Amino acid sequence: MLLRFQPRRDERAALAFDDVASGLDAGLPVTMIGGLASAGDNVLPQLFASRQIDLEPSEVLILVAAWQSGRAPASLRNIATQRRKRAELLRPVFSAMLYPATLVILGLTVSFIQRATPAQNALPYMVLGLILLFAAALYYFLRAMSRGDRWLLSLPIAGTLTNCLAELPYLEVLHGLYSAGVPLLQAHKKAVAACPVASLRSELQIADAYLQQGKSLRESLALATMLHQETRHLISTGEQAGTLEDALLRAQQRRQAIASQAAAQLSRVLASACYLFGVLVACYVIFSSYAAYFGQLNKLLR
Repeated sequence: MLLRFQPRRDERAALAFDDVASGLDAGLPVTMIGGLASAGDNVLPQLFASRQIDLEPSEVLILVAAWQSGRAPASLRNIATQRRKRAELLRPVFSAMLYPATLVILGLTVSFIQRATPAQNALPYMVLGLILLFAAALYYFLRAMSRGDRWLLSLPIAGTLTNCLAELPYLEVLHGLYSAGVPLLQAHKKAVAACPVASLRSELQIADAYLQQGKSLRESLALATMLHQETRHLISTGEQAGTLEDALLRAQQRRQAIASQAAAQLSRVLASACYLFGVLVACYVIFSSYAAYFGQLNKLLR
């Protein structure tokens, strides 16, 4: 899933990650903050499971590797940042659509009130039908966004957002594992498996095959043309300079920034569409009501 529609859950998880990182930095034994010594290298996943925090498979891999290498606090804070960025991504969309949704609900409510007028019996059902059609179209679009459907890539704003969201899991897992001390060959294979978009994942699998054969990461990623040119450039220069870990983080942050900008633009577009639809529903209800009243008035005057 590229988009997740539960920002509160991500914010709660981010707070838990920061809390555990703070405790570990303070020198507290993991058993004092909820971990079980018997869990071994899986102590952090067990700890968050006991706090009812759902971890993604990629996060479990990163936390196990970070615990083994003694870099758990840094990895926890990095994952917390990623969760907060994810939560912030959809907030503009939800807030921008609040007023148009209220307008539509009011229009539907008025249409049911107007149903008492004989000439307006069918009005609420017509309005409800329009709302359901629009809601179905919006749901289909957001579902396609969450899956990263290929047809979205040709759209100006949604395509940019889809591309960024497709790259981010790969970059997050690769940086998380590599910074936790996992060798590049192992980290890259697991990062490729974390990519949620099939078309990009297939290109990265080809690149990984070259990497496993001894090619450099820069040479291998030249085959993954769906990766943004900026991403490939940052990784290439970082690898050549011997600062690959920092380059992966900068590439991840750059994709997050572009995704946030695209999400803000998309929220304005969706809000405008919802607002226009809400206005049309309201106008339809108003004009239908007046037309019914005038029709009744003409009958009385005859």
